[in-house]
Amino acid sequence: MGENPMKLKLISLSLFFIVMECGLARGQSAFVDATAQAGINHVYAGYEYGGGVACADFNNDGWLDLFVLGGRNKPNLLYLNKKDGTFEEAGAAAGLVDLLMGVGAVAGDIDNDGDVDLFVVNFLAPNKLYLNDGNARFTDATAAAGVGDPNTGISAAMADYDNDGYLDIYVINYSTTQYSSVFYRNNGNLAGQAGTFTDVTAATQTGVIGRSLGVGFFDYDLDGDQDLYVVDEYNLDHLFRNNGNGTFTNVTTEAKLAKTDGMGIDFADYDNDGDFDIYIGDYNYDPLFRNNGDGTFTNIARQVGIDNDGIGWGVNFMDYDNDGDKDVYVINGALLMPQLEKPNVFFKNNGAGAFSRMGADFGLSFLGEGRGSVCADFNRDGYPDIFFTCVIKGQSKLLLNKGGSNNWIVLNLVGTKSNRSAVGTRVEVVAGNLKQIDEVRAGSSYASMHPLELEFGLARHAQIDEINVYWPSGVTQTLTNVGVNQVLKITEPSGTTGVTSNSPNQPEKFVLLQNFPNPFNPETEIRYQLEKAGEVFLKIVNLSGQVVQAFDLGLKGAGEYAIKWDGKNQKGGRAPSGIYFYQIAVKSENGVLRSEVKKMVLLE
Repeated sequence: MGENPMKLKLISLSLFFIVMECGLARGQSAFVDATAQAGINHVYAGYEYGGGVACADFNNDGWLDLFVLGGRNKPNLLYLNKKDGTFEEAGAAAGLVDLLMGVGAVAGDIDNDGDVDLFVVNFLAPNKLYLNDGNARFTDATAAAGVGDPNTGISAAMADYDNDGYLDIYVINYSTTQYSSVFYRNNGNLAGQAGTFTDVTAATQTGVIGRSLGVGFFDYDLDGDQDLYVVDEYNLDHLFRNNGNGTFTNVTTEAKLAKTDGMGIDFADYDNDGDFDIYIGDYNYDPLFRNNGDGTFTNIARQVGIDNDGIGWGVNFMDYDNDGDKDVYVINGALLMPQLEKPNVFFKNNGAGAFSRMGADFGLSFLGEGRGSVCADFNRDGYPDIFFTCVIKGQSKLLLNKGGSNNWIVLNLVGTKSNRSAVGTRVEVVAGNLKQIDEVRAGSSYASMHPLELEFGLARHAQIDEINVYWPSGVTQTLTNVGVNQVLKITEPSGTTGVTSNSPNQPEKFVLLQNFPNPFNPETEIRYQLEKAGEVFLKIVNLSGQVVQAFDLGLKGAGEYAIKWDGKNQKGGRAPSGIYFYQIAVKSENGVLRSEVKKMVLLE
């Protein structure tokens, strides 16, 4: 009696997975220019200080979109993520087209109705507030809200400075003698329709008249309220400490912040010591201000390997390789002076308090007139990608991270007592000896905003021990034993201040579930459950036993996971219709290999 041919095929599949696992390269990553393939065609026109971009999920489909400013006599554009590597431009349909000199943008749920609204900063024209109906259709609420300052606007940031549960707006004007920045307090009466704001610039003592360019809120002293940083192009910057009573104090000198010639700004705990540091894109070598934890900062850029000799604009803290520490990507531009042109720079965090400047082989050394930028996971593979704009010369770019095998988690926070966008919420993630913090912000880089979600690289940790969430309302929430490699929604608990625990249910055994839909065309989702950590591999074969597609899914902790197959083979071509087998193989930490196989049908 002969051997069962299907059994032989499954044995060969198992051997394939063992061989493939032995040849894996770990933790490596690079970027590829995907602008043309994604259908993005954008060059900012006009004012050389323009070119902001806002990244958010504007249509509530779980995927990140892009809003980019057009400039002089060019419409603003809304690129909606189609979830297949391409974007659809929908600015006109969304009601966001105007021909004003748009410079910057920021987004957040102004009316707490569950969708992301948009604030556009215009130069020598009224700023605009657009309310979202939840389907990326916007209504101009500027006049009713009273936020249409018509002066020399550059950028803006949102935060709930008084922790009343509503997002407020701080707007930068670029002016040496005449126009102050403006701080608008949300009166909390929007409720899904046009409401009002109050100008509290004088009351909060945060007015700035100067060549202000960058702005951002962050909690530098970890006291639970949002402090404000304003970047000045030629004069001393401004750090305003939130006093917790509706006023701010300018503590720039007290904080020992040196003068910069700055444009953009971003915040992160680059050294994982539990507080937020500051990176500023500068005209003359970028400073990295380390937070000393005592209310003061020290510029340690040169001594840790930060040596950008270009003119830095967009600034991006990001963990490009998900190894658990923040790297830095800076967009350079030369103010239309070719003799000052320098390529963009990328600094890899070595994890020991120092950075290495990476070379052109990373795919990031673009030369041109870069301005605003964001880093975000556009293709939902768990690795942060990059988008940046260009002014007049050069094309705006979408750069996709080719990924690696380190683990990660993305957190989407939803406020209930706090503002719905959870801006100002601080999160601590603990996995083994790796402890990281981050904070939800609306407004940073240059005239731009990174997404409201938080992404943490976890290196090789297969499970998160704790996620501690510190909401602006004062509520503290703790989740324990959380699975990795997932987008996790966390909703602020109701009730009084306290600690809540949420331990996700873990599967009792290893299970491969039936794909859905089945039959399918053009794509299907394959789900599986792990009761303990292991290296996971997926292989798809046809009836002849030929390998059609294979995936190394990396180290996974206990939990339920899903992967989509788009019906394409390893060469990128469309697989023919027919019956296919898919196998998940899991290699445990002690070397035991387990696998399961199921059948699926691809239709024409």
